[in-house]
Formats: sequence, C-alpha cells, structure tokens
Amino acid sequence: MNDLKVLIVEDSEKDAALLLRKLKEAGYNPLYERVDNRAMMKSALERQKWDIILSDYVMPQFSGLSALELLHQSGIDIPFIVVSGQIGEDVAVEAMRAGASDYLMKANMKRLGAAIARELVEAENRRQRRRAEQELAMSEVELRKLSHRLIEMQEDERQSLSRELHDEIGHTLAYLRLMVDRAGQLSAHDAQTILNEAKDIISRLIEQIRSLSLSLKPPMLEEDGLVQAVKYLAERQAKESGMTLSLSSAELPADLSWDVSLAAYRIIQEALTNIIKHAAAHKITIEIKVENGQLEITVTDDGKGFVVAKPGSGSGLRGMRERALILNGTIAVESKPGIGTIVRASIPLVHVKDYSFL
Repeated sequence: MNDLKVLIVEDSEKDAALLLRKLKEAGYNPLYERVDNRAMMKSALERQKWDIILSDYVMPQFSGLSALELLHQSGIDIPFIVVSGQIGEDVAVEAMRAGASDYLMKANMKRLGAAIARELVEAENRRQRRRAEQELAMSEVELRKLSHRLIEMQEDERQSLSRELHDEIGHTLAYLRLMVDRAGQLSAHDAQTILNEAKDIISRLIEQIRSLSLSLKPPMLEEDGLVQAVKYLAERQAKESGMTLSLSSAELPADLSWDVSLAAYRIIQEALTNIIKHAAAHKITIEIKVENGQLEITVTDDGKGFVVAKPGSGSGLRGMRERALILNGTIAVESKPGIGTIVRASIPLVHVKDYSFL
C-alpha cells in the first residue's frame, strides 16, 4: 500500500472513519489528522507537509470554502477534494470555481481512489514545472523535452482513468438492468418506484460520462475530428454557463496529426475554462483556420479582461504556452481591464516529434 499523508477536514468521526476505510480500499495507507475548525487546520498545515486535503463542505464551526481559502492563503499547492453529503450542483460549481480539485458525494465514493490518483499526478506535474522554471541554466530544448514528458504523463493518466471510470459505470449499468428486471416481477406501484429511481441514476450517469469523457480523453476528437470536438465542448460549456457562443472554422486538412489536434483542443479547452472561471463574459468567439502551414486558433471573450503582466504567467496560460511550444508553436494573449481577452495560438502543421529522451 502507498503511504498517503491526508488532512481530513471533517466534524464527524464516523464520516472520517468511512473516508479512511475507502482510502485503504483504494490501496492507500493513510497517515492522517482530522480537524474541524480554522485554528486546527492552520496549525496542521504549519506542522506537517500533506499530500492531499479531503474536506466536508458543511460543518458547524467551519466550511469547505473557508478551508479552501485558508489553504490558498498558506501558499501550499496540494490537491483539495470536497467530500460532502450536502452539496448540490450549484454548490459544487462554486467549489470548483473557488479552486477545489474535485468533489464527491459521501453516499457514492467509488471515484475517490481514481480522483486522488489523478490529482496527485497533477500536483507532481505542477511541482516539476516549477522546478524546471527555476533552473535558469536549463536550455530551451531541455525545457521542451520536460514539458513533453509531463503532458504525455497527463494524457496517459487521463486515458487510464477514463477506462477505469467507464468500467465502474458499466457495473452500475448492470445493476440498473437488474433493477429493471426486478421491476417486471412486482406490482405496478412498486415497479414504478424502482423505475423512477433507475431513471434518476441513469440521468446522473449520462451526465457523468459526458463530463468525464470531455475532460479526460475527448472521444469525439478521435472519432469526428477537431472542429466537431471543439463544437461539442464549447456549446456544452456555453450552455452550462449561460454564455453565447460563436464558432467559425475553415476546412482543415484531412491528415491533421493527432498531436496538433490534441494540442489545439486542450488549448481551447483551457481558454474556455479560464473564461468561465474568471472573465464574467457574455459572449465567446472561437475561430479555427489554416494559414501558411499553421493551424491558427483565436478565442475571444467580452469579459472583464486583465492586465497581461507576463504572457503565460498564470498556470492556465502557462499550460497553453507549453502545449504550443512543444510543437514549435506560439501563444499570444491580448487583454485589458474592461475590454475582454483574445487568446491566439499558432501551431505548425508539420513538426518533428523527438522521442530521444524517453
């Protein structure tokens, strides 16, 4: 079992014990401390280096958002997962916008092990990027190779998690089939009760599959190509956030490589995420075209904008820049307070992929 130093923000000893049992079932040996107020959490953060924080959302003396704010104030970069029995979709969105890594319901923690594995990999990737940036003597070629390794690690992990979650969902669907079979053997009233419950579970599963497929391994990108995958992603996020979307695209080459397609998709995905989280925009415009042997991407919003102190200085912009840089591409960001933001990406259609460092 892998040792895991976990800070549990939870007022219920019973629920904390449940978390510890689920961690052990997921293959972890939890070295933990339980806190339930601001002073205890602040002391725990100062005394110990933690791998991850698992936090309830509603507590008598504390809250998940307060715990998340305290973590941010400490300057410590570790995953923060909300595990709650009282959290609706609107509250979950608020937690994610505030910087939570993920959220789970106490009644259904099947994803706990996979969520922790993913966030630990993401945290390690961030640490490696920071160490890389601090090495001023590192050459540009070495930085590109390191970034390439980190991104490929992310994509491999996403693919693995995607398979795992689909397997879990498959088991749930098998259970639903048993529910339906059972309903056929009961009275009309009892059968309807079971079928109503099954319908609710199916609706949640459908939404879960769609969200996970988009964030982990976008299936439409491989099946239908870049434009259709971006169209589906953007329309879905625009609908959920209440923004208006405009997407224009020229005909793309039939042999557009997977590397270019994936980098373009992830850049647009990150740009949309930044807009939803920070821009307070009403309209998003996406343009995809090919000019002079380059795939040109422009993502524009009419949000509040910001002062671009240094291109790529934020984690989201840095990630987009690295994806483009690996393929000898570029990212440019134009923004001013009050006038919105424009993100331009240019990626060569022809590049040499270097595996010599693997």
